[in-house]
Amino acid sequence: RLSFSVWNLCVSHCLYVAVVDHGIAPAKFRKLHIGYSVAAYGVPLLLAFILLGTDVYGDSGAWCWVKPTHVAVRWGLFYVPVFITFLGCIALRILVVRYVRGVAALTTTGGDSDHMAKVTTMLQRLVLRMGGYSVVFIVCYFFAFMNRIDNAASPNHPKFALYLMQTLTQPLEGALNAIIFFYVHRKLLPWFSRSDNSVSKPGSEDGQHYRRF
Repeated sequence: RLSFSVWNLCVSHCLYVAVVDHGIAPAKFRKLHIGYSVAAYGVPLLLAFILLGTDVYGDSGAWCWVKPTHVAVRWGLFYVPVFITFLGCIALRILVVRYVRGVAALTTTGGDSDHMAKVTTMLQRLVLRMGGYSVVFIVCYFFAFMNRIDNAASPNHPKFALYLMQTLTQPLEGALNAIIFFYVHRKLLPWFSRSDNSVSKPGSEDGQHYRRF
């Protein structure tokens, strides 16, 4: 599950690079993909194997996971990193939104206003769809966070309702993220293949255009 969250951060970073940082060249994308794979697969896998050599795994209510007696391990190696990746996703999307608003402001002053309006509309829709990852995170982790906070506060008095809601919502993350991923990228890939996707850099006075995708 930590891998899911790291991949969300990687997707948000990829969107930021594509929209704000003048696009992604094929060679750069390959390097980014390697880094994304190491971060999303390698780090969680390494942490999981390191913990195999300890006595932290065991009965955890509805799952076999970190035992309730190891609260610091639960939060330090899972919930805190998951929350940090969520904040990172939000920060990157805010930066993208600010950039898109800058592009939108140019539609009233730029020479190629029709083209820029189309670019702005596409970017706004893309950012809105990417926001679905944040909605999924909140839906899938709200009860999980509440349950683990309750476990830490009252380890000997588990709440059936919290366990039930966590069991019903948290496993949905992968499927819901997959739906959003294919929906977003089905709309995005045709845009990458177009040859005229350039916009003026926000704040430039000479109307200089930059290749975006």
